[in-house]
Amino acid sequence: MGMVRKPKDTLDRDTVKDMIYGALRELSNNKKFYYGGISDDFSQLTQQGGEELIMIFNKFLPLLRRAEEADLHERAKRLVYNELGDNKDHDGSMEDYL
Repeated sequence: MGMVRKPKDTLDRDTVKDMIYGALRELSNNKKFYYGGISDDFSQLTQQGGEELIMIFNKFLPLLRRAEEADLHERAKRLVYNELGDNKDHDGSMEDYL
């Protein structure tokens, strides 16, 4: 039985975080989307910036969820493999774990 692999279109969590950060940085640097006032109290998204932010989240949230699910799957798989490796009395069959 082969190892289960994450789909090729699943990005890792750090890559998705970098993409989200980059998109937000670009949004904040564009005066069409974000008005940076004399202080944070006077800074805000423009109407178009709010719409763009929603679009960014709609695009990135599925990527983030897939990355988190893939990470969780990998951690669970490592725990199972470690448990199987630590069981010195185990005869190699899966019957004890079914």
